[in-house]
Amino acid sequence: MTSPRNGRRRVTLGLDRFSGLYLWAAFIVVFGTWKPDLFLTSVTLRTVTSQYAVTAMLAIAVLLPLVGGGYDLSVGATANLAAIIAIVFQTNHHLGMWASIGLAVLAATAIGAINGLLVVELHVSPLIATLGMATVVTAVQSIVSSDSQPFPPSSPSWGMLSQRTFGGIQIVFFYLIGLAICGRSEVTPRRPG
Repeated sequence: MTSPRNGRRRVTLGLDRFSGLYLWAAFIVVFGTWKPDLFLTSVTLRTVTSQYAVTAMLAIAVLLPLVGGGYDLSVGATANLAAIIAIVFQTNHHLGMWASIGLAVLAATAIGAINGLLVVELHVSPLIATLGMATVVTAVQSIVSSDSQPFPPSSPSWGMLSQRTFGGIQIVFFYLIGLAICGRSEVTPRRPG
């Protein structure tokens, strides 16, 4: 990067863009040297990739509006509603797994479209629009679930979709990698011409 004052290149080592990766590497080095028999194991790798994949997916959902200069406070409520819809329609209404997932995706897409309409077309503040939407979505979730915790689906196909492993790592981690690649293509700036 060239400084406008003196015309010299300033070396930043990417700290402005990749500080999270540097912190991640620092944590690995610190805990890897402090407790190598506990931290640098394949069990730790499998546990971290499996348990935090869904959290990372939600982080990607939050990141996309941030790149556009806005934010979405309804991501958590939308994810909860989508999970409840998929479970309730499969267990209580005996709908197939893919049909239940399709309904959940349609509901989440409708919520995103309404948020987009409110923020982009009607110029409502993202804070107000998405906070209000989170409240509405939470109310709808209570209605759909009848204010009770639904039992998770017991079909083997559901387990194969989420619990299968490749190389000892749960498949949800690979879903995360796919979403990250798709998300990156959405936020990569396109150069003219």
